[in-house]
Amino acid sequence: MKVLLIPGSLRKKSFNKSLASHIKSSQSQKAEFEIFEINDIPMFNEDLEDNLPESVSNLIETIKSSDGIIIITPEYNNSLPAPIRNLIHWLSRKYSKPYILNKPLGITGVTDGGFGTVRAQHELLQLAVVVGMKVDANHRLPVSKAYDVFNDEGKIIDDGLKTKVDSFVDNYLEWINN
Repeated sequence: MKVLLIPGSLRKKSFNKSLASHIKSSQSQKAEFEIFEINDIPMFNEDLEDNLPESVSNLIETIKSSDGIIIITPEYNNSLPAPIRNLIHWLSRKYSKPYILNKPLGITGVTDGGFGTVRAQHELLQLAVVVGMKVDANHRLPVSKAYDVFNDEGKIIDDGLKTKVDSFVDNYLEWINN
């Protein structure tokens, strides 16, 4: 089973990228995880659709070969950030839509605040329904207080969070395997 991890932050030392790395390394015995960073995905523009940018083509090919997707989204101003919205715009088009229809989506995200990206996750859940992904609100994990649960190198230092991540991944894999 292959699961695509998509961190929604563009920042080099992003907690969301750190969470994706943690999942990939700590859960590798359960499934094959691949991280796809969206830093090079251009803003959606219909003028680019006749000759898709290489980064978009690579994204579509990677999604095509995956059994599921976990998006790890930050939250800015109580909302889904532009890079994730932009990603969904690209994925909603005729050249990519067949590969995301009914593709199981897990949602998680890290913030330094106390709500753990729940608002951004809710928006993403709504958008995923609109574009036809397979969603279940039970397959979400908000992570709050990032500076308390990650160290300066981006490693999770909180055992409770590690347990929650394990449970989230286990439940997600069981869901997409059925």
